[in-house]
Amino acid sequence: MNVRNAVQKRDDVIAATPDKPSLAAVIRQAIEAQSPAFRAVLPDHVDPDRFSRLTLMAVKSTPRLTKCFETDQGRGSLLIAALQAATIGLEPNTPSQEAWILPRKNDGVDEAELSIGYRGYLKIARRAPNVKTIFAEVVRDNDHFEWARGLESDTLEHSPAPRSRAGELTCVYAVARYHDGGYNFVVLDIEDVHARRAMSESWKSTKARPYSPWTKWEAEMWRKSAVRALVPFLDLTPADSGAVTADERPLTFDDEHGGIVSEYPAVEPYTPQDPPTASPPPDAVGVPPAEEPTVAAGSSAGPPSGAVTSTAEERVAALRTGAKGNGGVTALLKNTHAQTGVHYPTVDGLAANPAHTMTMLDWLESA
Repeated sequence: MNVRNAVQKRDDVIAATPDKPSLAAVIRQAIEAQSPAFRAVLPDHVDPDRFSRLTLMAVKSTPRLTKCFETDQGRGSLLIAALQAATIGLEPNTPSQEAWILPRKNDGVDEAELSIGYRGYLKIARRAPNVKTIFAEVVRDNDHFEWARGLESDTLEHSPAPRSRAGELTCVYAVARYHDGGYNFVVLDIEDVHARRAMSESWKSTKARPYSPWTKWEAEMWRKSAVRALVPFLDLTPADSGAVTADERPLTFDDEHGGIVSEYPAVEPYTPQDPPTASPPPDAVGVPPAEEPTVAAGSSAGPPSGAVTSTAEERVAALRTGAKGNGGVTALLKNTHAQTGVHYPTVDGLAANPAHTMTMLDWLESA
């Protein structure tokens, strides 16, 4: 082969080989592709395009997060973390410190998780209709601090020492005042806080620990722990309650379908006069809620015992009972996807959709 033919062959190979996109381009495309999902769950005052840019900046500013895009599992976990933040209206990895998307290792795979910050918890708590004000403060060695619970009255006194001689952190407290004039407070000592810290995925991993907010913003995380301890006494929306429960815990990635699964059902805004009403949950992003089926006059549809049960708890019980003799819950959820086109990660998610519950109870009866 002469030189001319060799050069021509090389040029032909180069021309036939498509350009491989850079990692930065892959990251940008993956995040921008989720803009419709962000738009569907973001509060009206948050711009979806801005949120997408913030997510992209969060990845670029944390080198370990870019490694998440080397696998489908890692990519999915990061996009789920971003979707979680969008669902509760918190901006990730910004100077406001409302929330962070953090790297972690899961069986050797680079993944991401959402961690809600102290200011994020305050933002969530202030959305509760029964809360007038809420705050938290840390107590140090040389502060004057007294507290007591009593049948007639409670005591909580704190006089901080000058910062130059304040000393180490010893405990933290949070106070909530309600619109009806009532109040509540919690106090956590160092053992309480360290027990909560030990549950954080970002703290458990020695490789992820340098990136953990427990390392970077210790006092803020103490305050967050105290506010979080007050959550059971606040009237949070289901979406906010779900986010608090999942905070700093591993997120779910749908390996079979390679997509994002929304953990929290969409809910109507809460008003004091009208309790929150859950709409059918879009358990798979981009999948519209199923329409209610039409039942012909004189016919009935539902579980083997008769009509579809009226509460989600009863529907869960009926589904679990029926699944026992038909391959278990895993088989039930797999067949649900095959018959309805919607992937539900849990029986609770399926039970929240009465139409699909009826379909699957019919299947269990005939199986």
